[in-house]
Amino acid sequence: MHDGKGGRHYKQNGDREVCEHMEDEAVMTFFETLLKTFSIRKSIKSALWAGCATKHEFRAGTKDGNSVDEEMAKANNYRHRQGAGEWISE
Repeated sequence: MHDGKGGRHYKQNGDREVCEHMEDEAVMTFFETLLKTFSIRKSIKSALWAGCATKHEFRAGTKDGNSVDEEMAKANNYRHRQGAGEWISE
């Protein structure tokens, strides 16, 4: 069973776990999107991608083996999917 504690790279940016920041971002994004689109499906998807992007933004430069550029590229791809509904094409 997972104890809810991530690696040290998940708590490098303060006292809160990254998942707490992800939850906050997801909830805020859900309601902002819902007010704009009136679509629960779009709001859920937007919240999911926003939470994923937040994870990579917070752990950029803190996870062994992952460069800042690599983490930010992942975050940008999630933010792109959040806005455009698709992954960045290479």
